[in-house]
Amino acid sequence: TDYIERNLHKKITAQDVADHCYITKAYCCRILAKYRNATFSQYLLEKRMEYAVRLLKDPTMNMAEIAQWVGYPDYFYFSKSFKKYYGKSP
Repeated sequence: TDYIERNLHKKITAQDVADHCYITKAYCCRILAKYRNATFSQYLLEKRMEYAVRLLKDPTMNMAEIAQWVGYPDYFYFSKSFKKYYGKSP
């Protein structure tokens, strides 16, 4: 989970996390499911959205910058994902 949180701004996969931890992708996913009660994708989205909320409180950052910092190269896709996750636009 630390690796995921430190790399939210990058395009990361379960395989990237597994490689970093020297475990298999399947085992990585099982660990997340057991201890975080979420799939890899769900957990990654949750962490990205939590981080986005924190960044939105910073008046010096614009939406495009925030989208980049949470791993979305496209602001519009970030905005759509945020709205789907929280039910309101960023």
